Amino acid sequence: ETVKRSEALYAEAVNQRKQAEQALENAKAARTLAEQSRKEAAVSREAASQSRKASENARQAAEKARKVASNSRQQAESVRKDAEAQRATAEERRADATKASDESREISIAA
Repeated sequence: ETVKRSEALYAEAVNQRKQAEQALENAKAARTLAEQSRKEAAVSREAASQSRKASENARQAAEKARKVASNSRQQAESVRKDAEAQRATAEERRADATKASDESREISIAA
């Protein structure tokens, strides 16, 4: 009777040891998975940060391009106005020269 009880206790102790070892293995696996998950989360956070930075850089580049385009339009308008003013001045001078030429011819004819 005592031998059977002793063997049963021994078998239960062996079984409990195996369960404890399995629990330890499970804990190690869980720790490994947790570490891997932490690393993946860090990588994900870094990727999100890089994405935000790239988005901000793109926004700034678009704003600069808009300003450059606006400045180019303003410069083109200024050049167009200057050219129009020069054309008007040239037409006035041509008209004045034609008038002076006509007057000179009339004076020559009269003389």
